[in-house]
This record gives sequence, C-alpha cells and structure tokens, in this order.
Amino acid sequence: MIKKKIVIILPRGESIRNFIYSDFILSLRQHFQIILISVVPNSDFIDITKIISDKFIQLNETKENYLLRFIREITDLSHNRYLWSQAAKTRWKMRDVESNTLNRKLKRGIKKFIATVLSNNFFLSKLDCLYENLFYKSKNIVDFDKLFKEIKPDLVFNTSHSHSVIAEKVLMAARKNKIKTATFLFSWDNLTSQGRMFPQYDFYFAWNSKIKKDLLRIYPKSVPEKVFVTGTPQFSFHFIDKFKLSRNSFLEKLGLNDNDKYILYSSGMSHHVPHEPYVIERIAEIIKKIDMNLKLVIRTYAKDKSGLYDELKNNRKDLIIPEVKWEKNYATPLIEDSYFYTNLLRHCEIGINIASTVSLELCMLNKPSINVGYNPPGIDVYPYDYTRYYEFDHYKPIAQSGAVDVVKDENELKNSIIKYLKNPETDSDKRLKLIKDFFEINNVSFEEYFKSTNDKIIFCIEKILND
Repeated sequence: MIKKKIVIILPRGESIRNFIYSDFILSLRQHFQIILISVVPNSDFIDITKIISDKFIQLNETKENYLLRFIREITDLSHNRYLWSQAAKTRWKMRDVESNTLNRKLKRGIKKFIATVLSNNFFLSKLDCLYENLFYKSKNIVDFDKLFKEIKPDLVFNTSHSHSVIAEKVLMAARKNKIKTATFLFSWDNLTSQGRMFPQYDFYFAWNSKIKKDLLRIYPKSVPEKVFVTGTPQFSFHFIDKFKLSRNSFLEKLGLNDNDKYILYSSGMSHHVPHEPYVIERIAEIIKKIDMNLKLVIRTYAKDKSGLYDELKNNRKDLIIPEVKWEKNYATPLIEDSYFYTNLLRHCEIGINIASTVSLELCMLNKPSINVGYNPPGIDVYPYDYTRYYEFDHYKPIAQSGAVDVVKDENELKNSIIKYLKNPETDSDKRLKLIKDFFEINNVSFEEYFKSTNDKIIFCIEKILND
C-alpha cells in the first residue's frame, strides 16, 4: 500500500528539539512518507534529516514586500487591541515607551488609531483574507506552489504556529493548492500574549482544553472538532529513561561533590526582566546566609544576548553558571542540552524563577518552585514590572494554585527557601494537583502521560487523513 505524504515544517530550533529529539518524526515515518521542510542550524543537521525523512528541503528566510509587511503589522496591532489581555496591554504599553521620538510617536499614534478601529472579528477576518490573497500573488510562493503541484502531499503540518513567518510561503502554497494544513500550538501563553496567527489552519494541536478554548474564542472560525488536545512533546525528555543521569554523575558535570546540594535559578528574557543579574546576586547572598555550603546554579535564558552574565561570572566565582548548549542559528537546542537540562531540574533542591514555564516543569518533577514576585530592590525598572506577569492570563492560575510560592519581597524569599529545604514535600500535593489539572491527566502516571504524547499526536494525524 502506498503511504500518504506529510510535509513537516520545522521553522525554529525548538521545533527540532520537540519533534526530532523526542523521536516523533521518526515514529511518524513508520506510517507515512515524510517530506521535511526545515531551517538548518548547522551542518550536522543535514545528516539527521537523511534518517528521518524521505525528502528534505531547506527553509530559508525570504524578503517580504513592503505592502505585506505593513498589512501584517496593522493586523497584528489590531489583534493585540482585540485581545486586550493583560499581556496584550503590556505589549501595547511597551511599544508606546519605545516610540521615544516625535516621528515615532506620530507613526505609532496613526497605527494605533487604525488598529483600534479594526480591532474586531469582522475587520480582522477581512485583513486575514486581504493578506492571504496578496500573498498568493507574491513571488515568494512560486517554488512551493510548484513543489506541491508536483508531489501532492496529503497534509502540511507546521510544528510551531508562533514561528510561522519564515514558513508562510510554504503554508500559503498549501492553502492555494487546497491541501489540508495543521499546526501545533507552540506554547501555553502564545495565544493570549502574542500576535495574530498567520495563516489560520484547518487543524490544531493543543496542550490542554484551556488552550483549545482560547483558540476557539480568539479565532471563532476554528472548528472545535478539528482542535485536538494531545499534550506536548516538549516535556517528554523529563520522563524518558535515556535522558536520566544519576545524581552523582550529574553533580560531577557541574563540578560539585557527591554530597553537595544546589538551588536552581532560571533566568528570563532580559528585555522583560531588566537587572536580573542584580536580583540573582542578592538571592545568592540570601542563600549564603541560610547555608554556606548550599550552591546556586544559574540557568541563563538560551535566547538572550551573549555577555549579559559575563560580569557575574567574573565577579562571583561562588556561582555556577553552566554554558547553555544551544546553537545560535534559529535558537536551536542541541541534543546534549536536553540531557543536561532535565537533570538540572531533576537534581536541584528548589527552583527559582520569574513566572516561567520552568515552574510547570519543576512541579511535574515534584520539585519546590519559588517565583520572584517583586522588583529589584533599590532600582527603578519603569516601565517594566516583575509583578505584572502573575496577572497574565496563562500564568495567573499557576500563581493562585499554591503549587508555586510567589514571594513578595526578599524576606519572604528567605523564609520560603528555609521552608522547602527543611521539608521538600511541603506543597507536594498542590504541585501534583496542578500538573494533573493542567494537563488533564487521569488514571495514568505522569511518566505514562508524557511518554504517550507522540502516539496521541500521530493518532490524530491518522484521523485527519482518514476522514
């Protein structure tokens, strides 16, 4: 029997981690012919594509013409005003602050006026159609239009909806040729905090039912029966045996002794949480007062600008700041980072961060999680505000769950660290409940649930193609 053809798009490095390192595409190839269209972060990646696909096409950046770029910007701004979530309001305010010259303020004011007028479903739908019809006429679509007429795929699956700009030419060619399209909703916050989805798809894969509801509310043309709740392969590494290292062997990688203990601090994006190295240094002093032998390990944000933590590395030799093994091209995690990162979480005593997805990961591994809910003491960070993240639509339920400890000042932070060091099982029931509720896990272990994500996605793909 001839296998059906699926085009898989990997528009970003994190897609490579989620869908290649988890063996998803390799498993999918057992059922279908795979045409892989992907960015290429390094030369080694080409060798991987030969193993997992029947045909490979490199995905490159293309220059977008001014008219398309302008319509996209206006549509995105109108969508932001239409959403008007806490995250959307924050983005709106940040763009206002960035418009710091008379010329920029004038342009910004005009665009805001247009966006406010167009910020409803009727006009947004018209803008979507206008953008799509203009894109059909652009030269960027020609090569993939020709390709799809030749190979006639049964499905085009974009593994990250929020990184689709580079993939638009592929998706628009698919829509022009009336080929079924599907996408994986990349993260739990993107729908309520990021811009307009370009283009919209026939089918969607979501982490949980709440994200599905967000999609149906924000994009009312979406069909409920075509939105599948499958979980995400992003967390499967935490439960796959081959990624687990013994505590002693991992501590050795960190340069620590067998009896050493460490607290893990995971940093955020520097333009969202300015002066974070200063916050970390103060936390280090708090930890030192609690226990001189307790170590602080910093997991720096992989996509942040280089050099941000150089001064901290040079001045604070007591801090452990491991290199994050990501390829800078297309923000691509290397396979060795998946091994390192999951063990970094697995063997820490406590995790500290600012409203990060890491909090979910700590909870699923039943590790105490503390959230910094205060601004850097003695520093004016206006117009930024660390506390605003705990009101964002996606994170507010986490902050209110009791599974993470959102501390309001450094004294609360100290007390929270002492509490969890004394009894790591404190709030364990709340952590486990949060993950069960968030991912809707019933009658199976976390390990079974997260390991089965690929099978659930493949099952839904088969359903799409057999209907």
